[in-house]
Amino acid sequence: MTSLYAGITNMKHVDIFAPTEKDRSFLEQEWAELTAELPAETAREAGQNLFAAYDEKHRAYHNLGHIAALLRHCNDHRDALTDVAAVKFAIWFHDCVYKTSRKDNEEKSAKFAEMYLAALGVPETRRQAVTKMILATQKHDGTDATEDGKYFLDFDLSILGTPINIYRAYANAIRYEYRLVPNFFYRPGRREVLVSFFNRPRLYFTDAFFASHETRARENLRAEIQTLSS
Repeated sequence: MTSLYAGITNMKHVDIFAPTEKDRSFLEQEWAELTAELPAETAREAGQNLFAAYDEKHRAYHNLGHIAALLRHCNDHRDALTDVAAVKFAIWFHDCVYKTSRKDNEEKSAKFAEMYLAALGVPETRRQAVTKMILATQKHDGTDATEDGKYFLDFDLSILGTPINIYRAYANAIRYEYRLVPNFFYRPGRREVLVSFFNRPRLYFTDAFFASHETRARENLRAEIQTLSS
């Protein structure tokens, strides 16, 4: 993985995750369908704010391309889900607050979701499910998650089990997002996070993603950990 972290100050190394026009069109349609029966003006405002949040310039991976990828996973696995709308709302809101200098992004994202979903008249039980899923991304712990929650967490970590060239681009994109952090802080911190994932009995909570992503994800994690340790 000699290219890992190469050129972190140049976005051309990580623009593989930038949303395409096709992604944007897909996302606009997804949001319109998800909120079709909800108050139109509030839905429009929420959608505009979400698009603006994920278009923030400091985002190289946690952007609209990430949301589009997760929504496509959700559509592919919708038959396994109990409440597709709740999972999709969780996808839309889970990274809407993302500042690498903060430790409370998930809590703030969950509060943002609660505020807008309440204004949209989304039932409380669904709002609670969305909040629980978003907060679970703090540690990606699916121990007490519902099956929907487990799929949501697996969607979010699906990038770990992608082909090596995509994973390398992802590692570079994360480094870019933390580009203000010097290497002597970033490398041990990133390594600690990856080792904590690698040491889990399994990375994916659903049998579907365990079968399709687990082996590749472990190979990718092992390679990046070795790079960070060198």
